[in-house]
Amino acid sequence: MKNIRYPLFLITLWIVVLSSCRKDLGNYNYTSLDTIGIRGIEKAYSGATGKNLTISPVFITSFSKAIDSTNFTFEWFAYNWQATVNADKKIPLATTKDLNINLPLPTGSYVLYYRLVDKSTGERWQHTCNLTMTSELGNGWLILNEIDGGSRLDMLNYKADTLPFDRYTDLLSTTSDLKLEGKPIQVYYTPNKDIFSNNDNNRVYISTDLATYSINNHTRNWSDYRNLKTEVLRSTGAKYHANRIVGMGSSSTPQTYVVDSEGILMFEYKQQAILYGPPINRLNSGSNINMAPFLACYDGNRDAYTVYYDKDSRRFVLHMGTNRVSVIPTSTDATIVNPANMGQDLLYLECALTSTKQFYALLKNPTTQKLMLYRFVPSSSKFTPLGYDEVENLNQIDQADFYAIDPTYGYLIYAVGSKVYQYDPFNKVHKQLLDLGNRKISLIKYQRFIQNRTSARYKNYAAKLMVCSYDETIPNTSGKMEFYQIPLSGTASLSSSFDGFGKIASVTYRE
Repeated sequence: MKNIRYPLFLITLWIVVLSSCRKDLGNYNYTSLDTIGIRGIEKAYSGATGKNLTISPVFITSFSKAIDSTNFTFEWFAYNWQATVNADKKIPLATTKDLNINLPLPTGSYVLYYRLVDKSTGERWQHTCNLTMTSELGNGWLILNEIDGGSRLDMLNYKADTLPFDRYTDLLSTTSDLKLEGKPIQVYYTPNKDIFSNNDNNRVYISTDLATYSINNHTRNWSDYRNLKTEVLRSTGAKYHANRIVGMGSSSTPQTYVVDSEGILMFEYKQQAILYGPPINRLNSGSNINMAPFLACYDGNRDAYTVYYDKDSRRFVLHMGTNRVSVIPTSTDATIVNPANMGQDLLYLECALTSTKQFYALLKNPTTQKLMLYRFVPSSSKFTPLGYDEVENLNQIDQADFYAIDPTYGYLIYAVGSKVYQYDPFNKVHKQLLDLGNRKISLIKYQRFIQNRTSARYKNYAAKLMVCSYDETIPNTSGKMEFYQIPLSGTASLSSSFDGFGKIASVTYRE
């Protein structure tokens, strides 16, 4: 009987409970929660670094109050699931109802989150979609400006299908967290091998008087960078930087020279296990050579070959191949000139981009003040003189702010103040090319390409004289970069002009 009594008791209890619940029906008022449905957001988007993305959500809601910033908070962010550090996974984008932003994201795949929160209740709604980031920033002019004593990098990005170039002002602010400090010195693009991985790189160096940054731009990503100090195999000072960077070779055998802020000439040739650090501006028998501020690399040469000048001994010095030191060159005709004993100060030195690869050196006798133009072609450690001629000191050519060599005709171009002049070394004639009036010239150059020498478009760029200038009363916004066609005879003609820059300090082309 005991085993039967308990089940009967439980059944009776269950009936009572059910009866009680039925009696309570209708004693409570139930209200449905307000809902928000989010529409107008696609399942996936494709974005480009530094380019605009606009998304305007549409709400399906039972709320009587408006879906606006008075009643709700909004948040847009990208989630980088590939980031190895948790703090880097969530990337804030905006706190507005709609998204309208120049995307500050490097290339890659992200999840894009949209969240809104009811300020009065704390209720939250969320919508996600996929975002694939690409970069169009991989072919064009990189312009390093001085702005209020600081540095800013701009870009004119080549767009074959629309306008010739898209303008990106302050490129790094939308593509990277790199903040440039100090006055600008140089921006330089060159093919490269990574020092740590040995992978192919397309590297962009940005140098100021406080630091030099080495950006791995191989995948057109501007956020993979490091301080040049980390690539140099010796201890360096707090404000260590590069004063001059010159690349040569080819994409398969890239080689790069650097003259640093400590007066050391370094060389990197990764395939031969030669890395930045040890000085090569020295002879086997002596200490470091005090270099003049010029470094001329033999254009188009696969093997390393650079010429520089010993300020103290007033002589030429060269480095070639994989040598760990430099040598003093000799002349095939010492009766014309002896490169090992010039006895003059160097005003300018460069390798001309003419069909006959040759070096130009403008020198000044410290006693007589006479100017001489030395033109030569190298062969191993010997210089063959093509000319060693006196230059008449007109138009303050000895005090020029900038020099360049016309790659088509071999003329020496020089700028003084707001004027550009041409010197014909074959007929010994000076000529004024341009007078920019109240604008001061901050740079002249002919662009030297490494990877695309035979391309018609690049050959067209290389043949034109670049003249950068600014108005000294409004230097932050008045900068111009202009290209001129220089004929054999006649006047210079403006080919193209780009404005809205600051004081342009350096220009390179990201090939």
